[in-house]
Amino acid sequence: MNAEFAFRTPGPMASAREGAALFFSGNGYSQVDDGGPTSLTYVRGSRWQRILSLRTEEWPTTLRVLLIEVSDEETGIMLRYEVRSGFHLVGALDKATLEVEAALLEDYLVTGRRRLIADAIAPVRRPVLIATILNMLIAVAVVTWIGVMGNFPLPWVAVAAAGVAFLDGVVIMAFADLILEGTQRTPRLRDPAAGPQVSGSPRPGPSGPE
Repeated sequence: MNAEFAFRTPGPMASAREGAALFFSGNGYSQVDDGGPTSLTYVRGSRWQRILSLRTEEWPTTLRVLLIEVSDEETGIMLRYEVRSGFHLVGALDKATLEVEAALLEDYLVTGRRRLIADAIAPVRRPVLIATILNMLIAVAVVTWIGVMGNFPLPWVAVAAAGVAFLDGVVIMAFADLILEGTQRTPRLRDPAAGPQVSGSPRPGPSGPE
């Protein structure tokens, strides 16, 4: 899975580079290359976590941070992710996790406030995981009950229960992913805290001459 995000931050390039280095070094990354004043390269995660974990931020990841001097008082930052997801089904939740991390970096460079990506993405991720686990447990219980009542061999019942639970989990996660992707594409009102509306946007007014 590849993803790319870009934004601008106030301050000279040297300050932005230092801030980005502090942010990523405190979020599970290890620096592998110092590309000079305009780039940084980091790695995170492991092959075992790719197998054992459902969290995108724990999978093997290579991140390249590019810095562009816009002016003496503003710096452009581009994040290029290369995530080795293995056999995981990559969807909107995984891409949203990386986007959240980019947003946390943007906030950190402005405010100095550090937040963990797991805490920031939890309101979206937690309901998906809970729904998936509950449905898998229900599937195991139903298949086991049917197998016991039908006097099927227990080893085959266990295999069938595991298979049905896995498929049920995949379906639930795919369904939740579709909902999340649809929500992201739904038009929303602007956040009042984000500032005034852009010029040319429609505003309520009288429907006719007074």
